[in-house]
Amino acid sequence: MKIDIASPHYCMICRFNACHDEFPICRECLSEFQDLISAKCKKCKKSAFSCKCHGEKAPRYLFTYSGSVARNLIYYLKENADKRTVDFIAELMVRACGIKTESFSAVTYVPRLKRKIRRAGYDQAKVLAEAISRIYNIPLITALERLPGKKEQKLLSQSDRRKAAQFNFRSAEPLPEVKYKRLLLIDDVSTTGATIQACAKLIRNDYADSVVPLVIAKTPIIK
Repeated sequence: MKIDIASPHYCMICRFNACHDEFPICRECLSEFQDLISAKCKKCKKSAFSCKCHGEKAPRYLFTYSGSVARNLIYYLKENADKRTVDFIAELMVRACGIKTESFSAVTYVPRLKRKIRRAGYDQAKVLAEAISRIYNIPLITALERLPGKKEQKLLSQSDRRKAAQFNFRSAEPLPEVKYKRLLLIDDVSTTGATIQACAKLIRNDYADSVVPLVIAKTPIIK
């Protein structure tokens, strides 16, 4: 992750215009960002963080992963994010999605592929979880390990994603002697939901009685 310098700080959407305070979006992109996070689900007509169309076990999410603004924001977070951007997104995820942080025993994350960590210099889900841990004073734990030599989920079909997801991760050692009561599980984008649901199942088996998945974005339902 890039070093947190004083200023200027470039907009996380257009990556061109400078921002000179803690808000990482320039004036020119602000209305587009507001449209993104206030957009309604086409099926239930509710905001993304209130929508239940993906099912009760689906992750809570901030906005729908659709359109150039959403893609630019996620790309920035994965490849160029600095501390101010991560803190802004982490706090927005928690507040907008109604997460009561005091009810969680700890926060954890879905680990990134090692080659992508080497390329970017950080794991975006981990730094989001670290920010939530620091801002809300929740313990951070590493509950999952990604198994080596596995294909990226985005390279697989929807049916193959669901089959493969359960074999891409394992519980991190050592396991807790007593399970946590409730864990918050962080990732950036959920496509079919296969990955985060497989990870939540592993955590419920070995780490916690209850898991609440939370992501920045969810791909829209295609009828």
